[in-house]
Amino acid sequence: MPRPPPQASSGENSRKKLQNVVAHSRAAETGIALSVVLLGAALVVGHAPPRILTVVACALFGYFHGHAHGAEMPSISQPALYALGFVLATASLHVAGILVGRFFTRTNGRRLALRFAGGAISAAGVFLLLRL
Repeated sequence: MPRPPPQASSGENSRKKLQNVVAHSRAAETGIALSVVLLGAALVVGHAPPRILTVVACALFGYFHGHAHGAEMPSISQPALYALGFVLATASLHVAGILVGRFFTRTNGRRLALRFAGGAISAAGVFLLLRL
């Protein structure tokens, strides 16, 4: 009767788990950097993309950002409070972004400033991509 293949040692299992986490983290970081590049590019262009493209991009980039925050969540006794903090911080950032966007779209001079800011945001995203 053939012998079963040897089982991996716990050290090998740990190493494989760590490699898996690193691979997922790298994918998440790449997705986050791409979201920064594309957000900046959208501001530079100055035209709203089709709504379905916006929804899909927001969902995809939200997944990458959420994955990164979830992977970084410490082993604490109250993970729900930690997650709630991220939800509240995200909501606050979204409200601030909406207010800033409304301020900058009131006049042509402000729209131009918003487009330049988009270029800086996109450049920051490219910098993040190059550092990965």
